[in-house]
Amino acid sequence: MGKKLDISVVAGKNLQSLRKKFNLTQAQLAEKLEISVSHVANIERAETSISLSLVQRIVELFSITPNDLLLETENIINVKSDEEKIREIIFYNYETLYFSLRSFFKTSNVSDGSEKEYTINHSSYYHKEKIADSEKK
Repeated sequence: MGKKLDISVVAGKNLQSLRKKFNLTQAQLAEKLEISVSHVANIERAETSISLSLVQRIVELFSITPNDLLLETENIINVKSDEEKIREIIFYNYETLYFSLRSFFKTSNVSDGSEKEYTINHSSYYHKEKIADSEKK
């Protein structure tokens, strides 16, 4: 027969991994979950079972599923902290803005018939004036 899954051990290990991933002390986690520090420590060491109401608070706090907490899974490693999520959002928005501006400013016709070319790089915006071929001759 296969190895018996001990939910208390898995939940404790996963809770500890989440706590460390989010750079929380046991005291900080206890405060967020409105439980004692010793209760957090006991859950992490699988010395006490975890209640369903506590599972719900943990799931909400870390934006995970109950399965992520209670089943042996690699998903805990992939959970992203708020800081990581913010970094991804900023990077995505930066890249989107960069490519939008790049295509917008690629060329722009000016009223005097000349054409201005705007070159955009990640650190600054600058432009150089291109004289139309007809004006070069």
